[in-house]
This record gives sequence, C-alpha cells and structure tokens, in this order.
Amino acid sequence: MKKDNTSLAAAFMPALCMALLMGFEALAERGKLPGGLSVAAAVESAVFLVPFGILLLLRRLCGQEKPALRLGRAPRHTRSFTLFLSLATPIGAFLLNCLVGALGGQAVGKQQGALALQQYMGGQGIWLALVVTAVLPAFAEELFFRSALQGFIESAGTGTAILFTSLSFAMVHGSPSNFAGPLAAGMVFGYLSAALGSVWPAVFAHLVSNLYAWGIAYFSEVYEAFSLWNYFVVANVVCFCILLYLAMRSLEKLIEKGQIPRFKRGGIEKTVFTFLSPGFLLLVLLFFLESFYL
Repeated sequence: MKKDNTSLAAAFMPALCMALLMGFEALAERGKLPGGLSVAAAVESAVFLVPFGILLLLRRLCGQEKPALRLGRAPRHTRSFTLFLSLATPIGAFLLNCLVGALGGQAVGKQQGALALQQYMGGQGIWLALVVTAVLPAFAEELFFRSALQGFIESAGTGTAILFTSLSFAMVHGSPSNFAGPLAAGMVFGYLSAALGSVWPAVFAHLVSNLYAWGIAYFSEVYEAFSLWNYFVVANVVCFCILLYLAMRSLEKLIEKGQIPRFKRGGIEKTVFTFLSPGFLLLVLLFFLESFYL
C-alpha cells in the first residue's frame, strides 16, 4: 500500500476515537455501561489504544519510509525546557479557557476542572483514580496523537501535522466552551514531540495538565464559596508569565546550540489536502453533532 493511501486512512482514526467516545457515552446514559475505575480504564484504552494499534498495522504497509513513532528518550539537555513548558502549558490553557468563557459571558469556576473530582471516582481511592484519570490518558492519548498519528500526517509537513493532531485532540476532548484550551495544549504537546524527537516529553506535559485539572477541580470545590477565584486567576497569570519566560530562555539556548531540528515542509497543496481529507471532515461533522444536536 502506498504511503499516501496509508496517510489518508490514518486521517480517519480521530473520527474513530470520537465515534467510540460517543458510543460509550450513549451506553452510559442508557444505564448499559457500569461505572467505576475499571470501566473507565477499559473505555480509555479502547478509545485510543485500539486506533493506535490500527495505525501500527498501517505503518507496516508503508514500506521503507515508515512514519516516525518517536519512542526513544529525549536528550538530557532538553529537560529544563520540557519542565518549564510542561508547567506553563496547563496554566496557559486554563487562562485561555477563562478568557474565552468571559468573552462568551459564561461562568468560569468549577467547570474548569475537567475531572470534577467525581468524589474520587466512587470512593475507590484517590491514588487509583489518579492513575486511571491522569496517568493512563496521558500515556494512551499521546501514543495515539503525537506518536502514531502525527508521524503519519508529517508527510504533509511538521507544522501541518502538529495543527492536524491538535485540532483532532481538541475536538475529541472538548466542546465549544472548552476548545481553545485543549487546542493550545495539543499544539505544545505536538511541538515537544517534534522538536525533541521523543513522545515522552509530551506524555509528561499531558500528565502535568491532567494533574493541574485535578487541582483546579479541588480548588473550585473547596474554596469557591470564599470568593477567592479572582485571586487564583491572577496568581495563575503571574506563574504563567514566569514559567513561559523560563521556557523560552531554555528554548533559545537550545536553538543557539543547534539542538532543535528544522521542521519538515510539506507545501500548501499537501496541507489543504490534509484538512479536506474525508477523515478530518468526518471528525468535524461528529464534533458538531456531539456539540449541538446530541
């Protein structure tokens, strides 16, 4: 099978993730899907690791030019950049969601905690809940989006691949009110994977974002009645500026030493073809159906 055909097939995988999520949600709403951490782990694995496995099978059909999976370790000298950017990313995504919510006249508060604590997932223990709702998603989703999918789409250019996976990530996870944050976070995850030649910095950054979501949920749950939310937002602005400055200084040093590779260019024709592919258009359709009709 030619590489173009496999890339075209790979573009359908985010839509498959979306369809699986919608199916599991429908089963849960009808009471046909039990709750609990084991079911949550099974759903997460099915939604992202099954499409990841399909991409691995497609990769075997690509001949000698196989898409890069970037499963090796990142260089040690990139750890400071990874740490600072990973800490800045969830704060920036949170503030972006706050800004979008304020412009749209929506209340910003408890909804920002994506996990909403859910009473520690039925009282089964906070540590187990963290593994299932923070560690597993970071691992499974980055393997799918930034390792396998981004590698396939990169034939259209690295920038196109990062944007494609980020938009797909935001649509699979988000909603119209929670789209900007996941999109920005996805862009950072994609850049980390491409620039550092490894998916593991993206996994780490994603894990930090999930843990931050837990923190937001806890703060909202405990301190919302004390009218501290505005002070919390201001503190986040200060922290974000400091961490972003440190991340950009670290990146500047890496670029000066020639330790950040040049991104692959794909051309406008390949970019347009990627975003007009049937798989991506199907994902957009499912996103609108989920957001406005279901």
